[in-house]
Amino acid sequence: MTHHTGSSLRARLLISSIGIAVVVSAIFIVVAYRLTVDLGESTELESLEIQTEMLFSQLQHLQPDPEAFVTSANYLDSGTSELAPIYLVINIQGEIYKQQSLENYPYKDLLISADFRPNTSGIITVSEKRFIWAQRSTLDEEISLTLIRPTESLDLALQYIVRRLSVTAFLTFWIALWSALVLSAIIVRRIEKNNEELAFMATHDPLTKLPNRLYLIDKVNHYTSSTKGLLMKSTQDVKGALLMIDLDRFKEVNDTLGHAMGDELLIALANRFREKLTDSCLLVRTGGDEFIIWCKDMDADKALLVANQIIQTCKVPVKVNNTFLESSASIGIACFPQHGKDVDTLVKCADVAMYQAKRQHQGVKLYDAASDNHSILRVKLRGELSNALKHKQFVLYYQPKIELTTGKVVGVEALARWEHPQEGLIPPNDFIDLIEQSGMVNEFSRNVLLIAIKQISEWMDQGLSLTIAVNISPYNLLDPELTPFIATLLKTYQVPAEKLEIELTETASMIDIQTTRLAFSKLRKSGVKLSVDDFGTGMSSLAYLKELDVDFIKIDRSFIINMSNDERDKTIVKSTINLINKLGRYSVAEGIETSHQARQLEAMGCDFGQGFYFAKPMPETKLREYVNKQNHQR
Repeated sequence: MTHHTGSSLRARLLISSIGIAVVVSAIFIVVAYRLTVDLGESTELESLEIQTEMLFSQLQHLQPDPEAFVTSANYLDSGTSELAPIYLVINIQGEIYKQQSLENYPYKDLLISADFRPNTSGIITVSEKRFIWAQRSTLDEEISLTLIRPTESLDLALQYIVRRLSVTAFLTFWIALWSALVLSAIIVRRIEKNNEELAFMATHDPLTKLPNRLYLIDKVNHYTSSTKGLLMKSTQDVKGALLMIDLDRFKEVNDTLGHAMGDELLIALANRFREKLTDSCLLVRTGGDEFIIWCKDMDADKALLVANQIIQTCKVPVKVNNTFLESSASIGIACFPQHGKDVDTLVKCADVAMYQAKRQHQGVKLYDAASDNHSILRVKLRGELSNALKHKQFVLYYQPKIELTTGKVVGVEALARWEHPQEGLIPPNDFIDLIEQSGMVNEFSRNVLLIAIKQISEWMDQGLSLTIAVNISPYNLLDPELTPFIATLLKTYQVPAEKLEIELTETASMIDIQTTRLAFSKLRKSGVKLSVDDFGTGMSSLAYLKELDVDFIKIDRSFIINMSNDERDKTIVKSTINLINKLGRYSVAEGIETSHQARQLEAMGCDFGQGFYFAKPMPETKLREYVNKQNHQR
């Protein structure tokens, strides 16, 4: 296409240049000819006037016989000269004396047509012939002398000049033509180069120089179209695999080390991925920390091998500005034509598989239609997050926190729900990770904090004294405005800081213990309470307790559920409660589902409990009813 466009452009430029050269040459010839004619006639006329002056002077002073004078002036009629002869006419007191040779010319017509006024000169056309003339006469006009010359001599000169001009114009034309050829070639090459650069920019990622989604769509669509006939005969001869790669926790690199470091990491990983792939595989970057690999003629088994190679490649530390960065990835695989026969379907299926791999910490996942229950919904929800925040579709449900020794409701944990206008109430597991991936996590968390603090203020006005625990994302800890934002809300709604409790899971907090410690320190100074959620699920629980100054430690439900049947879990829970109490923190047991579990935990010295045994998460209106009922029973 580019070559055809270049040839067409070159032809148009050449034709235009030739046309311009022809017009310029024609204008040059016409202008030069007219200038030459004007100059030639002026020169000839001036020469004739001089001759007329000389002969008239002789005629006046010598006063010869007029006929003899005319005869003696026959030298003016030079038959051997290349120039046309000059003809003499003398008028003495009305008697005309002229050269005999003048009889061959339309003399009478000349005399009639010409305005031979005394002492004048000019050019006249008679019977399609041009003549130049000059006249001199005495003051009384008794004697006059006129010289007449046909312009044949001028015509000869003009013919000579025209030949020279034609040669010059021809040379000018060829110079213009070759210049046009050279310039058109240069212009076309420059335009083709610019078009290639623009095409590259449109189909490639500017950072890694890898092809982008547009390039991928074109290549996959071309492959699927070309194999359509084979698909109708047999699926065994046609195959392909699309691998979607998403780097884990890449946002943390950008937020903690800066986007420049993140860019360098992407470039280094892109180069590594490229080295691992064969020529039949296409590597593209679709944006952010996502890459896609399209491999034609590849089945699922080979795609899994490629994916595992990519996983291992990511684990090798990358040196960026004297800092070694280790990354990991989650990869989803969709195969053609089993999982989809067009690029959009393949990308969607690979995205679903990648999400499952990330959520299950499997690294690589092959798309399985049987487990794809929410893929269409997830795609829909991802595109509606911004609108949901704008129209306040996120609400809070509250799960009571019970003091085990008294059974009193002392606080609640706020759990976000999405009141979707079409899908109904959507639980957090279906949208929290979408929010974190979308980059709207700070906006979402601030919205939740605003709702929670306003709710505390309303309860205080109603005489209800409850704390609210709000879960935040580890990404929120990187927000330098988080603590000032909370302080402003507390002041605006006149809520004591100790009424608000900030929760963060143990696993999330341990990603960057220094950042967590600094953020928790700022929150602690503001007066809010701090809580560690899901304690015991991480690999560094004891180190966690040592590093962070928190108020509450929430023991993960996985230990509580099996506590009645598994002595090891019972021992772990009891030891954890003793450790928490000795460190001066409050213990909270999650996932209490039976009265027996509640009594066991109370006997172990656990301070607070949550779970379905007491109450499920509920909207604010039902919570007030529940609290009033519990307080009345107590």
